[in-house]
Amino acid sequence: MSWTARDFMGELEACEKLLAARNTQQMQDTLLAQLQSKLNNMGQPSPSDMVSCYEALDIGNLPEAMKEKLQETLDVLAAGAHQSNGATSLAAVAQTCTTFEHYLTEKDAAVLAGCSMWEGCRQIAFRLRMIGIKGMKESLKKRCTAILVWFHVHKQGNPVPAARVAYDLSLRLMTELKQSNTAIPPGATSLACYPPDPMRLPASHLEASYPNGLPAKKDLDGLATLMQHHIFVRSNGKLLQESLQPKVNVVLPAAPAQPLGTLDSEAKFVSSLMAFLKNAAASSSSQGAAEAPCEQTKASLPLQNGSVGEGAPGADAASLPLQNGLVAKSAEPAKTLEQFEAEHLAMLEARDKKPASGKQVAEDKQGDCGSKPASKAAGKSQAAKPGPKAGKPKAKAKVLKRPAAKALDLQPGADNRGCLRCRGCRNGCPTCLEENFGGLRLTRSEWLQRQQLYGYK
Repeated sequence: MSWTARDFMGELEACEKLLAARNTQQMQDTLLAQLQSKLNNMGQPSPSDMVSCYEALDIGNLPEAMKEKLQETLDVLAAGAHQSNGATSLAAVAQTCTTFEHYLTEKDAAVLAGCSMWEGCRQIAFRLRMIGIKGMKESLKKRCTAILVWFHVHKQGNPVPAARVAYDLSLRLMTELKQSNTAIPPGATSLACYPPDPMRLPASHLEASYPNGLPAKKDLDGLATLMQHHIFVRSNGKLLQESLQPKVNVVLPAAPAQPLGTLDSEAKFVSSLMAFLKNAAASSSSQGAAEAPCEQTKASLPLQNGSVGEGAPGADAASLPLQNGLVAKSAEPAKTLEQFEAEHLAMLEARDKKPASGKQVAEDKQGDCGSKPASKAAGKSQAAKPGPKAGKPKAKAKVLKRPAAKALDLQPGADNRGCLRCRGCRNGCPTCLEENFGGLRLTRSEWLQRQQLYGYK
């Protein structure tokens, strides 16, 4: 959000109160730089806003030196000198400079070579503000970060920092630029894209941006390599993510040998079945001898879970009904869960390896549907096996076959002509025999001519 004239007037009142409490030269210089920076960041104000700012500055009790410098800044702002209508137009968005290292002076290079790269962010931000840059594009931010790393490596002899450190350095640089107290000089216009050679800037721009010396225009060998392989300014970049989370080969201990795994549904069924058997055994053992008749009665009833409880006194396991094809044997010792699973796995594997034949499938279907009465079965077996005194076999009865489907009764086509579908058949087809057929009718010879002409198949 840009600064407004009302914000400037409110800031003037706050500065007056602060100077009334602590009026020192250092405080005056700091407040003046802040006010000038905020005025430069203000958009193009209206004439009424400019009049309000002049009136507030005249009424205020600021020192005369501060008033004069602030009035000069307001004059530049009112005259529109911070904007231009040519190729060097002001940028209201992020700006870029493809050769920012050429804009550094000898003093800038000495400061960067003698301090850490974190402290160098302030010097880079100072130079950016002096040439009129308020915000950096991604390319400029990456280049400035690479310049800091270049001085850290080539001038101080340090190793190349990790990708995460370079990313944090770029964030620190952005923060320094936003919080910098360096005011943009009135003659330094903010350009959207700065020329590769700083000497191509207007003379007024160079004079305002470099009051103590012109730029050195030095090339930094190896800067492009640093930018390409070691500087990452995007948090979602693939290379940065790989550097943040390095791959670690973790060798896990070998797991003990386990039996063949079953499906989840089969494992749940087996576990529920074993739980039911354990509960049934516990309940039967907890009952007393006085409840023996009741136990015998319960043992004679069909079970719902497809098995028979263990230890039912006086009950015959063979006389109990079968559920789901499982036979309970109370005389056998209880099996463990592992044995039970291994047994049923073997049954499943055997069933999968040996597919049932057609005869077995028929027998299974016959068993599912129910067995036939014994008298009829016996009669059939006797009829199928004649005795030794039987005479000549009877002649086989004539087998009646199902009549074939009635052929479609087609009438001859109109004038013994067919259609394109029946290829000019003289008897026609169901399509051209319709009363409301309006398509092309033609004979076989006519269809053959069209076949040669149009390439019918």
